[in-house]
Amino acid sequence: IRRHAFVLALLVAGLSIGCDGGRPGQPAGRKSADVPGVAPNGHAWPVGAGYIEGLPLFNNDGQSEITVDNRSNGSNVFVKLVEQGAGGSRAVRQFHIPRGGRFTLRDVSPGNYEIRYMDLSSGHAAKSTPFRIDERRTAAGIEYSSFTLTLYTVANGNMRMQTLAAGEF
Repeated sequence: IRRHAFVLALLVAGLSIGCDGGRPGQPAGRKSADVPGVAPNGHAWPVGAGYIEGLPLFNNDGQSEITVDNRSNGSNVFVKLVEQGAGGSRAVRQFHIPRGGRFTLRDVSPGNYEIRYMDLSSGHAAKSTPFRIDERRTAAGIEYSSFTLTLYTVANGNMRMQTLAAGEF
């Protein structure tokens, strides 16, 4: 079966995280009380980009992929892929990306999602505009989605980020 990707770059417009070391009015280099000291599994944050060990991976029977690009951001981030369903939302994948890194989620199932992330220097949390992952079978194979979301301000970007309270993350 041939696989075809429809590539759509989701570029963050209007929000830059981690560039000044903290929230407005907070001295650079000082951590907010909202910054978790350890990963959700109780261990130290991973050194490299990857899933948080021991946490379940859901929605992994598709062909699609999502890349979260943190290469131009100055802070490590904790990221969640959140499924948006009729019964509410749930985190289906949780991962860490160090500053200057990127991570690709593979085999993502079709559905409605958003990306939520927390800057691990400042505690600032935000979420993306909801987006849809689609796949369809054609005579030539499976057409699937391939998204890239960048975590820094891009002029004329096509995705807006919404600030989250720590409890909403």
